Amino acid sequence: MATSWAEKGGATADQICRAASWSSLSTFSKHYKLDVVSPQLAFGRKFPPSGKQHSTHGPVSPNDWLREKDFTGYGAHTAKYCVGSVIYLRDFLNKIHNIKNIPPDSTLCTLDVNSLYTSIEHDRGIEAVTLTLREANMDSNLLDLCIDLLNLVLRENFFMFEDDFFLQTCGTAMGSNVAPAYANLYMDHFERTYVYPNSIFQQHALTWYRYIDDIFCIWKGDQTSLQGFFNTINEARPGLTFTLVQHNEEIAFLDTKILKDTSGNLNTDLFVKPTDCNSLLLYNSCHPRPTRDSLPRSQFKRVARIVSNSVTRNTRVQEMADKFKARNYPTRLLDLESSKALSTTEVTVPTMAKNPRLPFVHNHHPTMHRIHNLIRCHWPLLSKAYPHIPIFKDPPLMSMRRPQNLRDRVANSGSSAKKRN
Repeated sequence: MATSWAEKGGATADQICRAASWSSLSTFSKHYKLDVVSPQLAFGRKFPPSGKQHSTHGPVSPNDWLREKDFTGYGAHTAKYCVGSVIYLRDFLNKIHNIKNIPPDSTLCTLDVNSLYTSIEHDRGIEAVTLTLREANMDSNLLDLCIDLLNLVLRENFFMFEDDFFLQTCGTAMGSNVAPAYANLYMDHFERTYVYPNSIFQQHALTWYRYIDDIFCIWKGDQTSLQGFFNTINEARPGLTFTLVQHNEEIAFLDTKILKDTSGNLNTDLFVKPTDCNSLLLYNSCHPRPTRDSLPRSQFKRVARIVSNSVTRNTRVQEMADKFKARNYPTRLLDLESSKALSTTEVTVPTMAKNPRLPFVHNHHPTMHRIHNLIRCHWPLLSKAYPHIPIFKDPPLMSMRRPQNLRDRVANSGSSAKKRN
């Protein structure tokens, strides 16, 4: 869509192919060139049936749509309106460790929403977001703008599969930036409508913690009441179904295993799937060295944060070190980072302050450190020549992005099914 609108705006096919890194002009003309003016998106094929349909009013030009909107005064971040029982791991661990004296007949449960992102009906999802933001006293003009933007993202999501274009008529694209906040707001509305008012839930649920579509619950009561509540929420919304897992002593939630001891207290351990294989990044991989050296630090900290028992923590750290050794990480690096992780009693979250330095962004290459050294060596020439420019005071921040790899070259999402056959 973007390349077709670029052509409509006056860009030549050669300019479009160079910007998109296409080696042949036929790539654009055969696979990406659309008649964006036609209300039927007439590019030689009809939209396939079976729930995939085209928009009745035709595709919307993002540029034309944005020109009609006034964004003045709407620069503030709106993430504060994402309310609900959303948790993050550190908050979840703190809550779990503070739970004491659980009744002996209680059951540890986890619930998972099946395919949440692609199961939310547009009308219901937009209704849930509107009600939640209105209850949060969001400015009416900003609320209207957010809903208009949400409608654009949800209802104009075209994608191509095997030479045919589709319009997504239910759910949101999993790679969309709005997807996590949209799913959280929808689930918050679902909980306040069907979960919290439920009389069975109020009588038997001791805890209810949710991370997007994963839920941890402690249920006090018999299996009949648990199954009855599960059936109720499973039938509340068409297309929205849950999976229930329960156990009296231990259960896995995200990457954490929760265990109930004989005193009714909860302990946590690292959860590893039975099918897990050692897929840690090889130390001789073509990645920046700071990236490779930071992996043991982050993983050891994760183990120390999750595992509550000190003896088990030492064992899990050693198991993690063995995984890194199998991927050729230096023993000295592993010993240093593991000792740091075990000696830290509490992991703090670093503050992400905005760096005022000028970023120098480029594709990663093993020889790029030579260019970095040259820039740092001769940067004083620039800072002395232009002392009145504050951004030249300090050397730039060297930032590297991933270059195109073999998978990017071979697995082209827009490749034709005929060519693959």
